[in-house]
Parts: sequence; C-alpha cells; structure tokens
Amino acid sequence: MSKKQHTSFEKHIEQLQAFKEAHGHLRVTPTLDTKLAAFCGHMRHARRKPGSPGMIITEERIKALDELGFEWNEQKQHTSFEKHIEQLQAFKEAHGHLRVTPTSDTNLAAFCGHMRHARRKPGSPGMIITTDRIKALDELGFEWNEQKTTHII
Repeated sequence: MSKKQHTSFEKHIEQLQAFKEAHGHLRVTPTLDTKLAAFCGHMRHARRKPGSPGMIITEERIKALDELGFEWNEQKQHTSFEKHIEQLQAFKEAHGHLRVTPTSDTNLAAFCGHMRHARRKPGSPGMIITTDRIKALDELGFEWNEQKTTHII
C-alpha cells in the first residue's frame, strides 16, 4: 500500500514563486494549477481558523507567504477593464501578439471572449463595451475576430 506523498511547505513556496514569475501574479485558480490552488486555500483557511485540522500555519510561514505578496483574501472581485488592458499590454510584450488562449492565460482569454461577445451583441448581459473601450483595445491591436488555430499532427 503506497502512502500519499505530501509536498513540503518549502516546495510550495518554490512553486508559488515560479507561478508568480510565469503569470505576474499569485491568483492561483484550480484551472491554472489545481494542487497549488488547494495549497493556497489551505493556507488561507489555516490562518482564518487557527487550530482547525489541516495544514499548520506559523508566523514563519505567514512571513514567507507575505514576502511573496500572497493574497490572504480569496480573489472573488472582478478585474477592472483598465487592469485587463495592462495585462493585455504585458502579454503582447511577452509574446509579440494578442492571441490569448485559455492555456496561456485563462482569465485574460475569458476577458477577450467577453469583449468580442459584447461588441457582437451589444446590450446582452455581461461586460459593457463602450467606444472608449473599443478604442483602447484597437490601440493595442486587439483582434475582434476569434483566432481559430489549426493543430497539425
């Protein structure tokens, strides 16, 4: 019978640092990294309810997470349009294009899809598209038609 292998706290810190370098933030979601998102949830829970069963949180661990810029509150709020524009600009600088896929950045790809939908169907529920928002996206070189990629096997 094999025992379930546990990842050390230090290893999780290394993974969080690598995640931050890759994504530019520490908003780890299950779609981006299931195990790391669970670790983040355990840390938040352990700090909110000290003494409850589960992961132990110490002052040293809190300090290590704080030094990374760990968000102790769950990220439920919506990202502003302006923040998305900043993220798109950073994506373009890093990749040389704005073909954001769910694999490259789940949240940013969803934003792009919402913007396309809002422009195609004004007045439908969801994000609001204004002429100023269209102009800001156009200035970045945003592609309003979805980019269908062909996979060659």
